[in-house]
Amino acid sequence: MVSTIFILILLYLLKQSLKAKNYQILRLKNKKNFNAIKSDSPLKNPTIEGKQIGLDNIEKQFSVTKRVVLPLLIIPFILLGMLPFMKQIPATILTFLLGVATLVFGMLAKPIIENGISGLVLSYSKVINVGDTVMVDKSYGTIEDINPFYTIVKMWNWRRYAIPNIQMIKNKFTNYSLIDNYQWTHVEFFVAYESNIDEVERLAKSCARQSEYFAPHEEPRFWVMEMSKESIKCWIVAWADNATNSWYLQNDVRTNLIKALQDNGIKIHRNYHQVEEQIPSFERMQVQ
Repeated sequence: MVSTIFILILLYLLKQSLKAKNYQILRLKNKKNFNAIKSDSPLKNPTIEGKQIGLDNIEKQFSVTKRVVLPLLIIPFILLGMLPFMKQIPATILTFLLGVATLVFGMLAKPIIENGISGLVLSYSKVINVGDTVMVDKSYGTIEDINPFYTIVKMWNWRRYAIPNIQMIKNKFTNYSLIDNYQWTHVEFFVAYESNIDEVERLAKSCARQSEYFAPHEEPRFWVMEMSKESIKCWIVAWADNATNSWYLQNDVRTNLIKALQDNGIKIHRNYHQVEEQIPSFERMQVQ
């Protein structure tokens, strides 16, 4: 009975592993861009080479997963089979040995077990996948590998950021590729109160439309977000088809908006710091 249950659990896990592997491979192959930021990299074709690295990592990831999961399932089964033979060992000695072994194993294996289990959870939960664009600890990049112990993020500047899997489980992160790739991105800016707000809105929307990375799913939107003592806080909001295009759309809008506001004589908010002149303490004493 126990053997049958064990075999069924093993077959189910292997089936789920193959299903998750095929899902990640298909998702990665359908990606048009593997890098968080487009650039003329030293590689001849960074997208193709990045995808190939990702596919290799997926194969390696699930190969290692099998090597980790199978022993974890087999070892308890073997220990259960050895229980009848352990009756020959005195209970006091057996309890002492098991206690010491558990303590030592727990201390040494805790980080490995935590990260290993976290790696399995990340692989099968589909919350992140190889090739996804993410923001982790203010680091923007693409998931390049999820191995049993670390998640590797290829950052926008091509550096690799290695994060223990347990940290990926515990901490919050943003996945720009989860469910869909669309980004409703915004640029925040300030204008002085004497500005013609209708003209500001017209210029801001025009700047968004001018960008080649603007996705015309709908017209750009202009919002007044706040009225402070010194200025008016404004947002221009527009669609981009993915996180990479969103990055470039924001850059284009900022650049075009600065030029447009300058050309039309619209003043932006400036912070002025008024410093009150103080008399040094020894001079105050003389004055008194």
